[in-house]
Amino acid sequence: MLVCRTTAESLPTRFVRLDPGQRSIWRTEYLGPPPSARGATLDHGIGDFVVPAADSPQSFRIEQDAGIVVQPHFHFVDQFQVVVAGSASIGRNEARPITVHYAGAHTGYGPVTAGPQGVTYFTLRAQSDGTGAQYLPAARARMQKMPKRYILADPCPALEDSALASLADSVTFTMIDEADGIGAWVVRVPPGASGAGPDPAKGGGQSVFVARGSMQYQGQELDLHSCLYLSPDEAPLTFFAGARGLELVFCQYPTRVQ
Repeated sequence: MLVCRTTAESLPTRFVRLDPGQRSIWRTEYLGPPPSARGATLDHGIGDFVVPAADSPQSFRIEQDAGIVVQPHFHFVDQFQVVVAGSASIGRNEARPITVHYAGAHTGYGPVTAGPQGVTYFTLRAQSDGTGAQYLPAARARMQKMPKRYILADPCPALEDSALASLADSVTFTMIDEADGIGAWVVRVPPGASGAGPDPAKGGGQSVFVARGSMQYQGQELDLHSCLYLSPDEAPLTFFAGARGLELVFCQYPTRVQ
């Protein structure tokens, strides 16, 4: 399975929620079903448990105003979060572009506090989570006793558009590379150049998005923040950079237990 959706196609889903201080948090849904009901607040989820469906990837973008706090919580599925603009703190750790954060199912993390310029980040999942965030400590009884997994990679410094456009050769930065298949890579490609991503068969599938520039794919231009998902049985993604170059973020899930 290989699915993709551009930002142009996804923008009609963009909507806003307000915190008690009337500050905004915007969500744009790219792949999969909505991750929570639109009436959910930033500290109290709503709705009954929704069983995560297999082969139902989910990708969405969050834009969080300065100072907004998403309280500590966990999810019922594995997920990555990738900071692409602004800054935030995740717990006691600073996150800035490009920071990759992984939290396994039933692993608590947070709070996520937006920095002075706000923060924009993607949440990426191989399995959709329709139940939404389980806020702590209120939802602790729902947290299963299982191995917890939390990884916060060192940031890969962001690159200006002009520097990307002037690259002479492609370069790959390894952010995460774990024995069980969890991985994350930032790939930068000069204008007009091509390449191939890591093999999804080495993990449990990959979420990919365009962090800068654009990408040509099956006769279509994938614009900034376009999202893709590759299941483990797909061939490595072949990519062609647009006229301004291309920066891709690959996030690979752990190998599935058969």
